[in-house]
Amino acid sequence: MRYCLAFLVAVFLLFPPTLRAQCLEGDCSDGRGTFRSPDGGTYTGQFRNELPHGRGNYVSQNGGYYEGEFQFGEFISGTAKFVTKNGDRYEGEYSNGNMNGKGILYVKNGDVYRGDFKNGSPEGDGSYSFQDGTYSQGRFSGGKLNGPGVFFLKEGTLDAEFKDNDPVRGKFRYKDGAEYVGGFKNGKFDGHGTITLPDGTQMEGEFKEGTLVEKK
Repeated sequence: MRYCLAFLVAVFLLFPPTLRAQCLEGDCSDGRGTFRSPDGGTYTGQFRNELPHGRGNYVSQNGGYYEGEFQFGEFISGTAKFVTKNGDRYEGEYSNGNMNGKGILYVKNGDVYRGDFKNGSPEGDGSYSFQDGTYSQGRFSGGKLNGPGVFFLKEGTLDAEFKDNDPVRGKFRYKDGAEYVGGFKNGKFDGHGTITLPDGTQMEGEFKEGTLVEKK
């Protein structure tokens, strides 16, 4: 089983203090106006001391979008859409120079995380969809599943307690109706557990690396 969920992204915007030449309209010194930044982006909103300060929005040349509160050229809080340095794409709430609040992270490899963020990392309730169609949902902490969660795999559904993305104890139900209830280690049946077959037959005992080694 795969569990690969860890992100840390910090993004902020700083504008140079020489914007008067790029002012397109309005008052780009101490009022409201529109200017084009040296990198080709466009900001519309409030200014102070020739810097974005107050409410406004910034559209970068590569399609990034930031709308909310600016403070002396830095985007402080609001909603944002941007591409991270490693090629991932984020859309959602933003504050304190990072992804904070509700958002969606489109990972470069095709995976998608939807849910709560804190300081650039999944933190709280969320779901993670893999490019092959499998997905997990549950409680995230430090960018990983920690606590109760559900993993929907091609073979069946795992409903378990997770620690750092690994199931510790729970139930795996196969699509044919068979199910396993017990301990896990490194994504495999491990420890005391019970397998119930579709016809009702049960096998209880000790498992190691997915194999029943001692039948009770």
